Amino acid sequence: MSRDNAIKRAPRWGISALWVGVALLLLIWITRIVDIARFPFFLDEGLHVYFSEVTLQQHPFVYANRYYVLSLWWWSLLGVPWEAPLWLARVVTVLAVLPGVAALIAIGRQTGGAWGALLGGLLYLFSTYHFFFDRLAMADPISASAALVAVAAGYRLARRVHRTDAMLMGVAAFLAAGAKLSALPFLGIPVAAALALYPPGRASLRQRARWLAVALATEGILFGGFVIMLIVARRNPFANAANHVGLSDGGIGDVLARIPRSAGTMLENLQGFVGTVGLLVLALALVALLVRRRFYLLLCLIAPTVVFLLSDMQGSRYYAAPMGVLLACLAVAAADLTRHQGQVTKAIVLAVVAVWALLAWLPFARQMNSASSAIGLPERDHREYVASDASGF
Repeated sequence: MSRDNAIKRAPRWGISALWVGVALLLLIWITRIVDIARFPFFLDEGLHVYFSEVTLQQHPFVYANRYYVLSLWWWSLLGVPWEAPLWLARVVTVLAVLPGVAALIAIGRQTGGAWGALLGGLLYLFSTYHFFFDRLAMADPISASAALVAVAAGYRLARRVHRTDAMLMGVAAFLAAGAKLSALPFLGIPVAAALALYPPGRASLRQRARWLAVALATEGILFGGFVIMLIVARRNPFANAANHVGLSDGGIGDVLARIPRSAGTMLENLQGFVGTVGLLVLALALVALLVRRRFYLLLCLIAPTVVFLLSDMQGSRYYAAPMGVLLACLAVAAADLTRHQGQVTKAIVLAVVAVWALLAWLPFARQMNSASSAIGLPERDHREYVASDASGF
């Protein structure tokens, strides 16, 4: 049986665990919004504010041919263009990120108890990748937040078969794809859950098939209806999506030929944020999940990884949703290996996290807020967000 089903009963949030979760969310909120307008305005952020303004002035579908229309509606809903647009656009992006953070904490709680929840929250808090991209008015962190909610909803199948969970997963996956089409692979999360997770008593194949049908039907109805609505409004959300990721730049042979280059770029970008040691730790976490037969999170990574390998667009911000799942993998693996090892082992784990926070995260955060031009980004990201004419420097 899969280790994902090791916890048979739904864990109840004790008072202490609940307050730990609340404290982590508040810490993440505060660290993200302090000096949030200090980093110069990136060109795409300006476009998002402008598109939101025009959306409010004209109608909701004026920029619906963009592949992140739900994100535009989110910024428009909260009145981004009308007062302090740089600050407000970024703050409401952080606001949209918080449900995904709560979902990551919940994944840790469902698989590793309160210890897993604490690790999930701390890993997100001190993630330099998320600290950077959460604080920009971009669609990627908004989409990634909804994707993490879908993943967390799927984990509930390890405890029960319930239509509500299936529908929640479908709604969250739809919101992720609607916020940015790069999250389309996460529409397959229900399949990963149905394959890897089994409720107490090992629910019959028919029960899981019904659960899967509800989740997929929810996604299909919402996303299909959404696309039909846009087409009726004479908008096409897929208008330039294929061209944007380079899928229309040649035949299948050309697309497959870029896989080695794309894989190298992905590793290079990832290493730029977590370092060589961090990259090794992530790899060990994935192996640990595989050995311990926790397959669900690994399955959730397959589809988006394949898409990125085939894509010619390798900007780090596009990895937002898979990066959240990778943090969940690390939290679950670490909790698995240490939750029953005593207080000394847990103290060592927390000390390692604290060292990372002091040596990597804190200097990165201080640079972003006070010496932005010197911020330690991967070479490609530094070129895009600092050195290019699209940056605000």
